[in-house]
Amino acid sequence: MKLVLENWRRYLNENDDPSGFQAEVYQDGEYFATGYPVTLKYTHRQQPRVDMGTQFGQHIEPHGMYVVQGHHGQEGEHEESSLSNEPFTVKTIHGIIKINNPLVIQHGGYGENGWKQRLTNLYNGKTGKELSMAITEDGHDAIITLDSYTSSAGKDTKGISEIVLLGIPR
Repeated sequence: MKLVLENWRRYLNENDDPSGFQAEVYQDGEYFATGYPVTLKYTHRQQPRVDMGTQFGQHIEPHGMYVVQGHHGQEGEHEESSLSNEPFTVKTIHGIIKINNPLVIQHGGYGENGWKQRLTNLYNGKTGKELSMAITEDGHDAIITLDSYTSSAGKDTKGISEIVLLGIPR
């Protein structure tokens, strides 16, 4: 049995809220849950990386291509302004991908209970490329995080927050 499964069982036994690793949702006609294949449209924005330090967990985040579900914006290259009004080029890419074995987890923010830190803890402190390789070795080809929010109609709901395609360069 793989070490990570043993760590997962220990994590579930030691924590009051085990749901961080047991997430599922129906969205846009697709079922998203760990181990269930899904095909989705995505948008990826290639742009200069802004180092936000620990604020969003960039220092520990898995390596991969971060995408959003659906096709958003005009595909191709265009200029945008940074917060300091410096122009930079953004390349927007649309695609369709079949994810064979996603790891679907609760988002939980970016602090000590956030998804990046929970995965780092589960995989014995691994971060970045090492973390992505370990998750891939366990058979997963993507990480999909889910978050709860209140819709504009005032209804509490759950949806996809972040998608990381593993094994694909940024």
